[in-house]
Amino acid sequence: MVLPTLLAAAYPVRSPAASITMAASLPDAVSEVLPSKVAEDPGVVPLWRALRGCYPSDEAALTALTANKGIVTPWVVSPSTITSNNALLRGMLGKQRALNVITKNPGVLACDPERLAISSPQEIEAVASATSAVGRASTPLAFAALALFTLALLPSAGVMDAELAGSIVRPASGAIGATAFFAALAGATAAQRRS
Repeated sequence: MVLPTLLAAAYPVRSPAASITMAASLPDAVSEVLPSKVAEDPGVVPLWRALRGCYPSDEAALTALTANKGIVTPWVVSPSTITSNNALLRGMLGKQRALNVITKNPGVLACDPERLAISSPQEIEAVASATSAVGRASTPLAFAALALFTLALLPSAGVMDAELAGSIVRPASGAIGATAFFAALAGATAAQRRS
């Protein structure tokens, strides 16, 4: 009868009461932001604590969580990943610049620490700024314009070959222009039908 004992240890049954107890130790605001399946997972509590430790206040941590719920998803990230990445960023950038990066791009805390360690401070800050800008783009057209602008800058930054960037930007800008044209045409047609 060793096998059932090993299986029981390897695959513990989560009772609803245990989930409720664990979820109860999360602040209500955190539980409200997360999908119920995630909020009920006992692994969320240590992830929230690790995330909270990266920010100066509960409000700042909650803002980060609202921007990127994946950073406290137990099957995606671990508490040690969050704390390791925060320590790594502070070591590379200093406390204030690291806080600026994780405020703009909370998802950086869920990255693979080994890959983050080989990134330059400039790359990390540029990605954080781009992520923040994309998050502020409220319409698909604004997002597309931002993406094209970013692609257009890559050759000058030495990140991408100019010919490759052009082969991406030209058709994309044409598609955006055509979409805008047809949207305007549809709007004009609809307005004309109403009158």
